[in-house]
Amino acid sequence: MTVTADRTDPVDGAGSTGRTDPMDRADSTDGTDPMDRAGWTADYLERLGVAAAPPSADHLARLHAAHVARIPFETLDRLPGIDPHEALDRIVREHRGGVCYHLNGAFTLLLRELGYHVTVHAAGVQSGFNPQPVGANGTHLVLTVGGLPASGNPEGRWILDVGSGEGFVRPLPLRPGTYEQGAFTYTVRATRQGWRVDYDPRESCQGVDFAPEPADESEFAAIYDRMADGEMSVFFRFGWVKRHRADGYDEIIGCRFSTVGPDGRTSRAIDTPEDYFTLLAEVFGMDLPTMPPDRRQAMWERFRENWAEEDFRHAFGLGRGARDGNGAQDGRGVQDAHGAQDAHGAPDSHGAQDAHGAPDSHGTHGSHGSEGGGPEHRTDDGDVT
Repeated sequence: MTVTADRTDPVDGAGSTGRTDPMDRADSTDGTDPMDRAGWTADYLERLGVAAAPPSADHLARLHAAHVARIPFETLDRLPGIDPHEALDRIVREHRGGVCYHLNGAFTLLLRELGYHVTVHAAGVQSGFNPQPVGANGTHLVLTVGGLPASGNPEGRWILDVGSGEGFVRPLPLRPGTYEQGAFTYTVRATRQGWRVDYDPRESCQGVDFAPEPADESEFAAIYDRMADGEMSVFFRFGWVKRHRADGYDEIIGCRFSTVGPDGRTSRAIDTPEDYFTLLAEVFGMDLPTMPPDRRQAMWERFRENWAEEDFRHAFGLGRGARDGNGAQDGRGVQDAHGAQDAHGAPDSHGAQDAHGAPDSHGTHGSHGSEGGGPEHRTDDGDVT
């Protein structure tokens, strides 16, 4: 089954307050003090540019598409934890983003406040560095929402993920099938471990696996701390900012800005702090209203120094290689979407990666898990038969 979905910009107006008190915290101060619930809901929706409305599949799609377009995956700071209420405060007050735990966590709070029935699932992203799926090892998380039947999805269950910086823009039906969103195609299939979304081959992630049962969310904090202080620390040294567009995604890594679309990647250098913070504000929606000038300057100098003194390709271990747009691999580095390489093993301007060999934002997740048991009858690649 192939379903075509609109991948256009979701913005449709100013935000307003949503429903109150479906949150599942016992205390009356939900961690966003001094912002009351009606206030933060309105401010969150205003940042998304989507008005409040009763729960529906269409409104859920607008919220999801707006979130991935306007609130980026970003690692400008190593945050001390993943509390979703603190993440919500950063999104609303500071016009910041976060990693998957922060973004999907805050989005969960918003959706529940608006009356949606949300379930959090442990997941794992297969990056371009991993020849096999990593399994639902908790290094990522995805959401599902139920009770919203629509054309092409009569069961009314949907897959959501606003925390990866790429991938599907609008929710995908939680049912096997191939789904088109603009020029990109995503496949949902059952596996031994639960479910998998295969990404379009032009993206840097190969796909995401997630468990069918609700997650024990208390386990995510320890996983985040381990990764943030270990293999994921390279993200914070260079600063990574990434957000969806209708036809691809934009990203900053260190002092390089790139855009990725159906025809591949184009990149350019960022040479000044003025250019850097203009890009953050105008492309990624991060005007940083609460960040003082001295902290901005210190942030720029930190990323510029790391970019000048440390090779990102080496720091990330790109020597392991990664697939190109057709699944090809090179032992020295990464080919572009057409298989072309320059003399140094780096792709050309149309490739899947820039001259510094930047991988996807989940490239470190492959070392933590493997698929578990499942049905007796299955194919070699894990599909349920």
